[in-house]
Amino acid sequence: MKKVISLCFCLSLLMGLNTAWSQTAADLALAQSLAPQPQPKPNYAYRHGGANEAKELTALLFTGYKFFISSQDQRSCNFHPSCSVYALQTIRKNGLTLGFLDTFDRLSRCHPFTPSKYPVHPQNGLALDPVL
Repeated sequence: MKKVISLCFCLSLLMGLNTAWSQTAADLALAQSLAPQPQPKPNYAYRHGGANEAKELTALLFTGYKFFISSQDQRSCNFHPSCSVYALQTIRKNGLTLGFLDTFDRLSRCHPFTPSKYPVHPQNGLALDPVL
């Protein structure tokens, strides 16, 4: 977008236009349609999801990690969703034991030498590995 604006400015100087260029409503509508839409931030608020206290305590611990510790670091996970979100989803879907095993498997694959067999998420370019 900056290149387009600077190109228009240079062209107006070359053509000798001394008047100020103003944007019309159509120009603004075009710029808004071309601009990427901001993505909403995910909501990591804790929600009680069942009667199993151990499963809910584990989900609460992962939510606390995601909210207080992980949000302070730079984005370093190679996958989408991130490993802590994946852990929350798999524990809620598969239960505590299988969820821990699935989370351990995911954490063992989350490193810079991850094979390129995973599809790429179109919005952020990370390897796509959803909970199945």
